[in-house]
Amino acid sequence: MKRMALAAIFLVFLFGCTQPAEPEPMAPPAPEPPVVPSPEPSAPELPPEPGPEPEPVTTEDIIQSQCEEGGGRWNECGSACRRAREGLSCTQVCVAYCECGGIAGFNCPQGYECTDYLPEGAADAMGICEPIDETEESEELEEPEEEEWVLEDGVRIAGNYADADIVDLGNGNYRMYYSLEPEVEGFNGQVYSSVSSDGISWTRETGTRKESVTFPSVIKLPDGRYRMYFQNAGVIKSAISSDGLTWQDESGTRMDTGNNLGLDFEYVLAPTVIDTGSEYMMVYSGAMDERYSAERVPNSETHVLMWATSEDGLTFEKKGMAVDSRNPELKGWVDGPEFVKWDDDGLRLYFWSYRGVYHVTYEDEAFSDDVVFDFTTATDPNVPFPQDPPGDPTITKMEDGYRMYFGIHTEGIYSAILATED
Repeated sequence: MKRMALAAIFLVFLFGCTQPAEPEPMAPPAPEPPVVPSPEPSAPELPPEPGPEPEPVTTEDIIQSQCEEGGGRWNECGSACRRAREGLSCTQVCVAYCECGGIAGFNCPQGYECTDYLPEGAADAMGICEPIDETEESEELEEPEEEEWVLEDGVRIAGNYADADIVDLGNGNYRMYYSLEPEVEGFNGQVYSSVSSDGISWTRETGTRKESVTFPSVIKLPDGRYRMYFQNAGVIKSAISSDGLTWQDESGTRMDTGNNLGLDFEYVLAPTVIDTGSEYMMVYSGAMDERYSAERVPNSETHVLMWATSEDGLTFEKKGMAVDSRNPELKGWVDGPEFVKWDDDGLRLYFWSYRGVYHVTYEDEAFSDDVVFDFTTATDPNVPFPQDPPGDPTITKMEDGYRMYFGIHTEGIYSAILATED
C-alpha cells in the first residue's frame, strides 16, 4: 500500500510539472480587419505542496495511567492501521492505545467508550477506547422529577458479599441475607445474615444460613414462617424456616428453563417473590447463550426478566415477559430483580443493568414498557458500561424512608436513601 501511494504521488508530480506546448504561430492578419491580440498563455498548474501525512485515528489524549486506572489495558505498540481514516496509508510501525473488552472484561475510563472489537463476533474480542462523541444526540429516558437516590456514607457489609435481601422482623428490626461472591476461595454458595435496628449499622449473626445457594430471596409467610427462593443447578428452588436462621429444603422445583415464548434459556436465576394478598408473584431472570447483537457489549449472554404467579408459593404458572432487555438502553442485560410495594399502593420492580439501577411498574396485570433509570455510582451517568455498577438492588421502607441496598464487586454492600422533594 505504501509503494502504491508513492507511485501515485510521483505520477501526479511528473504530469503536473510538464510545460504546456507553445501556441502555433498566427497567420498574418488580413489587411482590412483589425488585428485582435492573442491571449497570453496561462501559467502551468503546479501540483499542490504535499502536507504532513495525517495520523491514524487513535484514542486521542488518553495516557497509560488514565487507561489502567479506568480498568483498561494499555497497549504500547498496537496496529497503526486500526481505526485509520478511509484511504489513509499507515506508515507508522505502531501506535499506543487503551484496549477494552476480552475475556477479562477490560473497561474504558470515564469519557471513553469501547469500539472496534476484533476478532469481530468472538467472545474474547478486544476493542479500543475512544472518546465519546458528545455531539451525538443521546436517547434520554424518562427520569423521575421528584425522586433522587442519595448514596450514604460508608459500607453496610464490607467484603466479598453481594445479593442482599432484607426482611422486616417487626418492632423496627431488620434482617439482611447476603451471599458470598463466587471468586472467593472455598466458595460453596454460602448465605449469611446480619441484623440492624436503623438500617445503617449491621451486626452479623453467627453461623451460615445456607449453602449451595445463589441469589437468595426471602419472604415472610402468613403463618409466621419464612420461605427462601434461590438458584441451584440452573433452576429456582425453595427452603422453609420457622425462625429465619435454620432452613430445610422443600421438594421440587419452583421454576425451570421452560417458557411460553420459545426462548432458549441455558438457566434461570435471581428470583424475587412478593405476596400481593391474592397471590404470589415471581419475577426471575432467564439467561440465553447469545450476545446482544445490536452493538458491542461486555457480556456474551443475554438476560431477560420473566414472571409467573402462584396460589401457594410453590407451584407457579408462567405468564411471559416482564422486562425485555433487547433494546438500546438495556443492551441485552437485566438482573437482580426486586419487587417493592410503594406508598401509592402501586407495585414496582427494580433491577440492574450495565448503567445502574432501573425500575418499571406493574399495573392491570402488565409491566410498563418504559424503564426509569434511578441510580448509579458512576461519576458520569451517561457512560454506557461503567466499571462495577451497583448490582442486585433490594429496597425496604424504614423509619427514615425508602432505603436501597446494592453490591459493589469485591467491596461489599452499600446503601442509598430516597430523598423526596416536598
